Amino acid sequence: MNYCQCKLRKGSNVTTSWLPEEFAKKGKILMLEHDDGWEVIEAGMSMDYKEVNDRSQDYKKQRKASDI
Repeated sequence: MNYCQCKLRKGSNVTTSWLPEEFAKKGKILMLEHDDGWEVIEAGMSMDYKEVNDRSQDYKKQRKASDI
């Protein structure tokens, strides 16, 4: 399954998230549990789930290698 990096907006809040391609459509409103919805305002690059998941863990390796 492929995921797309998307920019989402709810009111004045904007965030970035990886969504399955089927939900990554500009203008789509995503209704989440106990939520009034996020609008997909931009859908960008697409990657395989494994690649997205592997990259999401990269910060752990960076922190272990740094002085932080």
